[in-house]
Amino acid sequence: MATRKKKAKRAAKAGGAVARAQSVIARVEAQLPSNVRKVVRRGEKAGAKAEKRAERLIRDLRKQLNDVALAARKEAVGLLDRLEAAIAPAPSAAAKKPARRRRKKKA
Repeated sequence: MATRKKKAKRAAKAGGAVARAQSVIARVEAQLPSNVRKVVRRGEKAGAKAEKRAERLIRDLRKQLNDVALAARKEAVGLLDRLEAAIAPAPSAAAKKPARRRRKKKA
């Protein structure tokens, strides 16, 4: 039972640490001059925009990479087909020509 109480205490302390850190940040921001607070807020917004843009760029880059990989696979399959056709044994002359029909003689 003692271990359960310790785990519960640790979880409670971890949540409390986050709340304490947020309250400290809020107090420090309250002490800053208004122009500095505005700059901080603009910086936060710019950071969020930059993060979204980076995520979009990464997503687009992955899509382009997948497209290039798909095209490369298709080209490789085509080249392998051509190679197989080139090294396949040549068909015999009899197999190339279709059989001729004979005309029936008129009686």
